[in-house]
Amino acid sequence: MLITPRPPHTALRTALAHRLRSAARLGLAGLAIAALAVPAPPQAAAAPALPAYAPAINPPGCPQYPQPPPFTYHDPGSGFDYTVDALGRPIHALNSATVRTGGDIRNDACTRAVGNIMGTINGRPAGGQGWHGGHLVADILHGPSERYNLVPMTVNFNTGLYKSFENVASLCLNTGHVTVDRYEVEVSYPATPPATDFPSRYHLRMHLTGNNGHQEDIDMILPWNPTDADKEAATEILTAARDNLAC
Repeated sequence: MLITPRPPHTALRTALAHRLRSAARLGLAGLAIAALAVPAPPQAAAAPALPAYAPAINPPGCPQYPQPPPFTYHDPGSGFDYTVDALGRPIHALNSATVRTGGDIRNDACTRAVGNIMGTINGRPAGGQGWHGGHLVADILHGPSERYNLVPMTVNFNTGLYKSFENVASLCLNTGHVTVDRYEVEVSYPATPPATDFPSRYHLRMHLTGNNGHQEDIDMILPWNPTDADKEAATEILTAARDNLAC
């Protein structure tokens, strides 16, 4: 004969009912209930609290924002519009005037302070030990050294691939026969908590036009720590644009 075993919880209820009936006949129902009470399952351990987000909106050395975030601010010196999110983090820069070359007055204190955010807030190496305060719009394109134009950026990325993108604009503009019609940087931050001050992704766009009518469009999405394959693909795009425009 095949006997199908009852589920454990069914067997437990049956045994409990049987003993309660027996105990009731002996006048010990209350005692039986106390004795046979099934202990509550152990509670799952509470998840550790996430680190508090301490936004370094204006770290020491950086001028105060022109208004409380979020906002979009037009900087007349660079001719760019800069957007800051509700947490005070720069997220977008786009030219609204002709892009020009030429150095802007650097505020090295603010640049260093933004690089140092990574050591004081997010537990990563401080500026000078792997991080820079990187300009969304380079100072060689009149980008200001203000918090709304500065984000923590690794030294390798800031002086490597990101610099190569900036150089396409500056070198081509310096030829005198190329205009930069569009220069746009959009950054994204990690979507999962805790919030961070350093972007995890950069979307870089540039449109250039030569005096002969030739046009080049650059549109790249890069992670904050690009792989060798990322670097190779981006370098190929940037080199081709310069070659095609003879700059």
